[in-house]
Amino acid sequence: MMHEIIKARNVLTSYLEDKTKRGIYEFKRNCIQQSLYGVDIDPGAIDIAKLRLWLSLIVDEDDYHNIKPLPNLDYKIMQGNSLIEEFHGISLNLEKEKKNEKPVNMQLFNVNKDLDKLIENLHNKQDRLFLATHPEEKKLLKRKVEDAVVEIFHYELQRSNEEYFRELRGIEDKLKIIPKEKDRKEYYDKEKAKLDKRYKFDFATVESELREMTRGNKERNFFPWKLYFADVVIANPPYIRQESIRNLKPLLKKAGYEVYNSTSDIYTYFYEKSYQILKPKGFSTFITSNKWMRAKYGENLRKFFKNKTALLNVIDFGGYKVFEATVDTNILIFKKETPASDHILNAVNIETDFTNDIELDVYSKKHRLSIVQKEIDSKCFSLKFPF
Repeated sequence: MMHEIIKARNVLTSYLEDKTKRGIYEFKRNCIQQSLYGVDIDPGAIDIAKLRLWLSLIVDEDDYHNIKPLPNLDYKIMQGNSLIEEFHGISLNLEKEKKNEKPVNMQLFNVNKDLDKLIENLHNKQDRLFLATHPEEKKLLKRKVEDAVVEIFHYELQRSNEEYFRELRGIEDKLKIIPKEKDRKEYYDKEKAKLDKRYKFDFATVESELREMTRGNKERNFFPWKLYFADVVIANPPYIRQESIRNLKPLLKKAGYEVYNSTSDIYTYFYEKSYQILKPKGFSTFITSNKWMRAKYGENLRKFFKNKTALLNVIDFGGYKVFEATVDTNILIFKKETPASDHILNAVNIETDFTNDIELDVYSKKHRLSIVQKEIDSKCFSLKFPF
């Protein structure tokens, strides 16, 4: 991604009168600061990514007598579980609010000027940390970033407590229509226990864990996307079979994924995650296993695509080997918007006449099928006539 951005900016330079400070080094440093972010569950992958970015800067440093300090990448490349946003019952994921459902907690990033100020304060401190060079200054700014993150979570917990007491008053109001005292007590104890489980937090524990994670001493088994990252996201969904994610399944189910199925491979959840973090009318493109198109575990995902997205292009490679791995693949592009009743998607099935010396776009234009999205059967995405 960095190379693509630099290549584009380099081409544009020839059209500008002022070409100062438009060298490859300046482009790279600006790109890393303003445009690049990364998250991975593997801490080792994070360290390697940081190292590669630093090395890419060093090789283009042209003033060896005045070498600039390397930027701090702690809040650019971060460890975390991409699929889970909930932390101690605090959900930062707006997409979990479904029709006819009350959210478990108040959600972050509703229209809220106080919260906007807290988030802006966090981002300003992160920007200052990126440019900090002196060890003591870095240490001080890291602490300020910690404080800003903790302050946001504390603010959310306060709002959650307000919601708790509102719901508690609702339970107490319902007691008035229960005639027997024994039944009233039983109802109150049962409903309050459920409420306590959903809303009660030990903020001292929450703060301690947040600070540990911010300092890099503890791995995050969650990641608050909308707090740290935004804009274009380039993802590489992992190829991990469902037998290897048994410990993750309860968290995925609790997270409220619409595509959840107890036998789904992990890549299916990344489709919904990409939808969640897209802005309205945003686009998502993935190349993954094509098993979701016909397997039983993919039915919820097929319904999700059919009902909630405007499918633009689907290329099913069938048995053609795109990668050396044995995985059969597909490419899917969708738009985050409810499909119109007459929405048309373009589908291509790669047949045995496709070879390595044929350009994919040429083949696709020749073999493209135009399909009315609503006519596809969610039980099996067969992209051939008849459906």
